[in-house]
Amino acid sequence: MLIIITDDILKDFSKDLLPADQNTLIEQIISSHLMGFHFVYGSEKALKYLSVSKKLSQGTRAIYNYIYNNRSTFEPNIIKLQKKVIISNEVQTILSKTDGIYINLSYLSRLNILEKFKLISEDIDDCTFYFSIADNLIKRDSKLIKLSYDPINGGGDRTKRNFFDRAISHQNISYTILDSDKKFDKDVEGETSRKVIRLYERFKNKIISTIYVLDVHEKENLIPSSIYSCFNGDKGVSTILSEISRIPELIHYLKFLDLKEGLHSVNYNPYYDNLIKYLFENSFVGESFSTFEN
Repeated sequence: MLIIITDDILKDFSKDLLPADQNTLIEQIISSHLMGFHFVYGSEKALKYLSVSKKLSQGTRAIYNYIYNNRSTFEPNIIKLQKKVIISNEVQTILSKTDGIYINLSYLSRLNILEKFKLISEDIDDCTFYFSIADNLIKRDSKLIKLSYDPINGGGDRTKRNFFDRAISHQNISYTILDSDKKFDKDVEGETSRKVIRLYERFKNKIISTIYVLDVHEKENLIPSSIYSCFNGDKGVSTILSEISRIPELIHYLKFLDLKEGLHSVNYNPYYDNLIKYLFENSFVGESFSTFEN
């Protein structure tokens, strides 16, 4: 998780104005960066201080000297992140805002709160998928940043239970990614997502956690159709997906098609009428769709 230390915290730290236990917390926050559990960042002034402060180890100063001198590389990626943990004594406990989760420094004194962040999703493969994307992006942009996490997978009601256990009961720093399970653009999220969202809304100003619901049916819909054509799977299906991706009027269907279950009488919705009509008229589907008009 991205952790921002504000200037007011470091100013008090530099002047020994913080209580002794909070001085230790600053060192623990920095250590969480060195271990790759979190990425600790700040303003230009804050990074400059971290790069020269004699209160920190030589190794820590060297790392922040690198970050300070390469701010132009880091900054664009930092700006893109919509959620981060911002440590500031201007808040009393926790306050969730659009730009991040604001917490009081003393809150971090809770046991093990700075350990590896928890990536919560519905399946272990989901966690691996999201981690591999993040890891490859980091390796492309910087060899200095390390990334580690504890995967927590659920599925159905277990996702809700895992969110409650990790984010609420144990107060772990966590990030939860959920499939929307929406079958069309105006559809509502699936029951699994709705349960976690309700919990999050209830406790969001008491936890260091955030959730993200995919704006597609599930993670498989994030993968370009051209990739599926490389797999040793059903060539008819991959041909249809590739065809849809090339037609501007049809491409939006790729967001919500259930790529594992397909379209059938149980899950069919009038949203797909134009798609099926196109496939039928262009002979992508045959006799089994002869009852389409009914």
